[in-house]
Amino acid sequence: MDQEVTAKMAKYCAFQERCTSEVREKLLKAEQSENEADEIIHWLIENNFIDNKRFAITFAEGKFRSKKWGKMKIRFHLEQKEIDDPLITFALEQISDEDYRNTFEELLKEKQRITKGSNAYNKNHKIARFLISRGFEPDMIWEYLRV
Repeated sequence: MDQEVTAKMAKYCAFQERCTSEVREKLLKAEQSENEADEIIHWLIENNFIDNKRFAITFAEGKFRSKKWGKMKIRFHLEQKEIDDPLITFALEQISDEDYRNTFEELLKEKQRITKGSNAYNKNHKIARFLISRGFEPDMIWEYLRV
């Protein structure tokens, strides 16, 4: 195992939460073999530089708070990073229902305020498309828009 590369990866992981797939991708781009990458990743996990559960929680909370993403979009992006489904579910459960609904309602009201439409139907569809693109659940969106 290359000590210099391992030290660089430890620094990379210490700077910001990283998941296994991000580190693997970086190692392979640095032309490390699969075996070398596996050894380095194993060492990083053993020494608590990588923790996919911690990463998933941090990622979910960060994207929800800063970008106001819904749970569907967060789930999709965590799946893209090869995070296991139970960890994704756990991370999403850390977002309080009250905060989630408040953020949703805030986005909905703002979008209702600025959206133009020839009729209520067209306006609601524009709003729904926006909220779906943010990752909110269609059932929840239509529950609010049908009122």
